[in-house]
Amino acid sequence: MKQVALVLFGFLALGCASAEVTENRLGPLPADAKVILASVVIDTQGEVKSESDWIEAIQKGFRDEAEDLGIAGGPIPVEIRVTRCDPGSKAERFWVGFGAGAGHLESTVFVSGHGELVVVGSVSDGFLDGGSFGSVCEKAGRAAARAIGEARGK
Repeated sequence: MKQVALVLFGFLALGCASAEVTENRLGPLPADAKVILASVVIDTQGEVKSESDWIEAIQKGFRDEAEDLGIAGGPIPVEIRVTRCDPGSKAERFWVGFGAGAGHLESTVFVSGHGELVVVGSVSDGFLDGGSFGSVCEKAGRAAARAIGEARGK
């Protein structure tokens, strides 16, 4: 019982951050295809605070997942273009919860010569720390790399 309570508490403390591929228009890639992250660009209408932090988190997530999947270090360039980057309010997530202050990320991932995909992420809760938008960015990078890995050998 104590372990269940600790797991539940940990879940609430860290917040709910997620990212997933919502549109996958990638064509098949060769089974041995390897990619390189050429760029991450934030291309939104308004100014984005902490832009470099979010870019670094996306890069880290993509590179870590690509290495884990064995698709890193190749000649196929990948560009991630963030079209929505709204970190929301960490204070609202902490003090109010229940979706208040939610942060949202949307990006299009272009895989040169093979198509594109759309990755959407959000953070909506965070009991102790207000939830981390950086973790959404990292998960978005990981989701993009995973989808590319799944396209190999189709």
